[in-house]
Amino acid sequence: DCGVVLLTDDGQHLHCDGRSGLVSVQPDRRTMPLLGKGLIAQSVRTGKMVYSPDVHEEPNYLGGDDAVLSELVVPLVTPRGVIGALDMQSHQLDAFSEPDLRLIQVFASLAATAIERMQLYEAVTRQASELEMRVEQRTDELQQIRARTQAILNNVSDSIILTDVNGVIRLVNQSFVRMFGYDRQALIGSNLQDLFVSQLPIRMDFDSLSDYVERGLPQLETQARRRDGTLFD
Repeated sequence: DCGVVLLTDDGQHLHCDGRSGLVSVQPDRRTMPLLGKGLIAQSVRTGKMVYSPDVHEEPNYLGGDDAVLSELVVPLVTPRGVIGALDMQSHQLDAFSEPDLRLIQVFASLAATAIERMQLYEAVTRQASELEMRVEQRTDELQQIRARTQAILNNVSDSIILTDVNGVIRLVNQSFVRMFGYDRQALIGSNLQDLFVSQLPIRMDFDSLSDYVERGLPQLETQARRRDGTLFD
């Protein structure tokens, strides 16, 4: 009989992830404390193989199946530490020979590498899924905020436009659309300065806009161009 027992995510418990053979494991024994009694916990704590040829003579043996007479536990050791153990139990006394022990230790080393890779893959996949979910949630939140902002702006009679620091138009209200005669989608992504006459004495750049905002000047007069080419103040 052979079972794979792995450390839980909190590092405080051991869980039997799989078992094959004749030995029956009660459901309440599938998870056990790392600091508790038992040869499995002992092997994982110490990182050393534990072999009991006669479990009835082993004070630290944690019984589960009365028919078990011998038990061998080999830790699963990786570069980042012990991640669990292989637990082998038999209905025979002293069931494992010296060649068996050496072979099982080699197998445990290979198994530890494979299990660690599987755990890392699952962790990366889980993290990627969680990140994707957070991005989707954040995107939904931003879309809802944008929709609420657009609804508020559309109910304002003044023409309002929102740009980024480079002057690229990100949001306009319905009054602005009517004033300039463009479709909303045609305005989004274009540059605000393209809507104004560049030959004016006052150059319409964003440094000057920042100055106006910082100085608290009441207004900035310039001339704009509608889609049909007509100009207005």
